[in-house]
Amino acid sequence: MPASDEVRSLRLLALGNAALFPELVGEVRRRTSAATATALTDRLARLVLSGALSRCEPDRAAGHLLSLVDGALDARSAWGSRALPPAEARAAGEEAAEVFLRAYGVQPTG
Repeated sequence: MPASDEVRSLRLLALGNAALFPELVGEVRRRTSAATATALTDRLARLVLSGALSRCEPDRAAGHLLSLVDGALDARSAWGSRALPPAEARAAGEEAAEVFLRAYGVQPTG
């Protein structure tokens, strides 16, 4: 789901004022992505236990995946200042997932 105008505005405000109010960036992240990170950590832990992902710390892996997705979306949307067409947002997510799986996917043996 694309970020709402309110979320985009909040992120831009936090980024623009990060030097003056560094705690603001953390607060924005907590309010906008903490639940996603928690859910993703849980899902990745299950994938590790099932053998679908390499053994890793799921919270660290979730942070890496979220950083890859956020970075790709920020780059394509000029730090959230413009809405992305759904196909472009999906492509960014798929590319991030591909990089993530190269790092954390189970490597074939033999």
